[in-house]
Amino acid sequence: MQSCRIGIWILGMAVMHFQWASGANPKDVVINEIAWMGTKADESDEWMELYNNTDVAINLNGWRLASVDGTPSISLSGTIPAHGYFLLERTADATILDIPSDQIYTKALNDEGERLQLKDASGQIIDEVNCSSGWFAGSKTTRSSMERLHPLLDGSHASSWGTNNGVTRNGLDAGSNPINGTPKARNSVFDIGLPVTLSNFYASTSSEGITLHWQMESEVGIFGFHVLRSSFENGPYDTLTSFPILIQKQASFPKSYTFFDRTAEPGNGYWYKLFLLREENSDTACFLLYVQFALPEIGKISQLSISNFPNPFNPMTSIAYAIPEEMHGERIRVMIYDLLGKCVKRLADQIHSAGEYFVQWKGEDDQGVAVPSGIYFCVIESENQVLAVHRMTKMH
Repeated sequence: MQSCRIGIWILGMAVMHFQWASGANPKDVVINEIAWMGTKADESDEWMELYNNTDVAINLNGWRLASVDGTPSISLSGTIPAHGYFLLERTADATILDIPSDQIYTKALNDEGERLQLKDASGQIIDEVNCSSGWFAGSKTTRSSMERLHPLLDGSHASSWGTNNGVTRNGLDAGSNPINGTPKARNSVFDIGLPVTLSNFYASTSSEGITLHWQMESEVGIFGFHVLRSSFENGPYDTLTSFPILIQKQASFPKSYTFFDRTAEPGNGYWYKLFLLREENSDTACFLLYVQFALPEIGKISQLSISNFPNPFNPMTSIAYAIPEEMHGERIRVMIYDLLGKCVKRLADQIHSAGEYFVQWKGEDDQGVAVPSGIYFCVIESENQVLAVHRMTKMH
């Protein structure tokens, strides 16, 4: 039986596709702080804060921040700066006396909890905070806000949130009392010691060679990177970087890097190692990741249309694909892979005639168990090649 593991080049192709597509990606902007309890001056003086995780400013025109029960429902407008904040104050700008709001909204948050969703102009869910069973943090007694520990943590997990510590605060309420929160400032519970995290390591190809891409969620204590390559998983490995790739500035927010390998030869498979170097000892690999990369021969990959709706989805999505005339009578497989290249679901494996096809994925693996939320790839395969790759996002 054919293995369900695919080369990382498939994932690279899918990522490139979405870089060309319009719209935001999940967690580009997140709900970072919620003062559902109001302030000491007035319990109805609620406010919320968004944070931009990206390196570019984002236009929020057409975006919406709303509770699934319809109250509140805020049509956003304006721009949120790169790695910056967007402050929403209820009813009037005087809710936070000394910090101008970016937008005023109406309607109160429920003290018993809300399920909030942030959607972009296309209706895609960019972030969600599901506190429908009760707020994860914050205090009505001390009027302390609910703060996200890190803007890349899952907003619908209680462990991602904490209550303002009463020491690190920012701003005054309408009565000139210090606010037990951090509007437009780093959260008091922010984890400055966030472990070094490599959240993404993938490859894209061109006729010129292989480009490695990686994203760091935090670089605290990191000096730089080395890239190594081998034709075999167990080595030996050659160091491709004559000098370390230096970080530009230590950061506790996500940053992306690339490395271009122009010595790769079409048709070969490669293994890459990414060494993360600590400042205190640049000879130590503080993190090690293996990536299998199979470079396709030029012209091997056919163009085949594939799409799904809705995307993002929960729990089910419909996948449409079309088989061209030149592939009439071929055996075609429709497979779902996760970010690690593991096959989680085989949706179809049969002889196909030319024409349009529709299959449904219920967000489950081959054993009928629901897969976690995250990014998945629908891959159309023939016996000898990958025909198309499509990226999908399963939400909570």
